Amino acid sequence: MEVHRFDDQLMKIVITTDNHKLHVFSAYALQTGCSDHVKDEFWMMLDHKTADILQGEPIIVMGDLNGHIGKQKDGHRADGGHGYGKRNEDGERILDYTDVHDLVIVNSFFTKRDSQLKTFYSGLTSSQIDFVLVRRRDFLLITDAKVVPYETVATQHHPVICTMRIKPPKQRHDNQTGPAWTKWWRWKEKKDKSS
Repeated sequence: MEVHRFDDQLMKIVITTDNHKLHVFSAYALQTGCSDHVKDEFWMMLDHKTADILQGEPIIVMGDLNGHIGKQKDGHRADGGHGYGKRNEDGERILDYTDVHDLVIVNSFFTKRDSQLKTFYSGLTSSQIDFVLVRRRDFLLITDAKVVPYETVATQHHPVICTMRIKPPKQRHDNQTGPAWTKWWRWKEKKDKSS
């Protein structure tokens, strides 16, 4: 329905279905070497754009969030405890954002091999910096999330695949088209019984 490009790091696509709007954010957080001020600007913009969405409408935030959430939950409800590596300061930014908006980090809730968790490779170094986030109440629609280890989307990045159920609209049987069917075989049954 709509595409909003806010800057080089953030855009939103709005998809409409019969019942509601789905807001899909594509995000690219700034790298670890950038200043805290520049990083804060990105996270504040994402925070404001997320807050603008009505509570009843689903949100999906996905992309390279350039932070390590690690394996330890440490009391964060957004973290399922199945991450990779150790948490860093930028991972804390991700978790703070999810706490404020009641989001969960989908690819931390499924038990996977390390190769299905690592999203970024540089030489001998590997990490998990690409994530999919959804509202907590929509998490039950997610059936799986994993990395495809032998495919690359961009240099050094492996894609994260998230499978989500979307309920199809219920079929309505009250709006039939065409003439009513005459069940001729029943006429024969009635005739045989009356004879």
